[in-house]
Amino acid sequence: MNFTVATVTGRLVALDAPTIDDINEIDIANNLSQINRYNGATRPECSWSVAAHSILAAYLAKDPDVYPYALVHDAHEAWCCDLISPLKKYLEHLVGRDVVKPMTDRFDKLISEYFGLQWPWPEHIARAVKRADMLSYSLEKKLFLAPTPEWSFQLPVPPEDVPGDILALAGRPDEAREWLLGALQDLRLRHMAEPALAAAM
Repeated sequence: MNFTVATVTGRLVALDAPTIDDINEIDIANNLSQINRYNGATRPECSWSVAAHSILAAYLAKDPDVYPYALVHDAHEAWCCDLISPLKKYLEHLVGRDVVKPMTDRFDKLISEYFGLQWPWPEHIARAVKRADMLSYSLEKKLFLAPTPEWSFQLPVPPEDVPGDILALAGRPDEAREWLLGALQDLRLRHMAEPALAAAM
């Protein structure tokens, strides 16, 4: 069976067997900027992309050691799409096991390698990224989603110190793409420079 997906850079990526050569900043930034969070259920005037969410989560990490992990925490969605949590749970219910995580883990391992991050992520890093993700979730719910009955889980208090230029990425996928692309290129350049810096010491 064929499990390949096409990318904007002209690659055909096998979801069941991706390689490090499949990972690149352009596909990540382009695709995430065009995937809307929450299954597209944000209010029409303020669509919110996965790229914008990644930028917000990285800012809310508030720690330079956590920042790169938060920046790429959803990067696998460039190939695997942003499957909403209820759908993931429903698939697990139907099949009897988590069928999504093994796939996303394959990509996360390669993405971490590409950007010079530890894999598996250190436990304290993973916890910090989860907190930044939930803070983002809380703020996005407040700003971009229609009022709903209380959700089945408790969200943290939405942060109030987010720069306006990040929130202005709502409804601006091109700006979100360029912002994320620049941040990812910086991350990759730092990783590529590390061997040279180590050799010079």
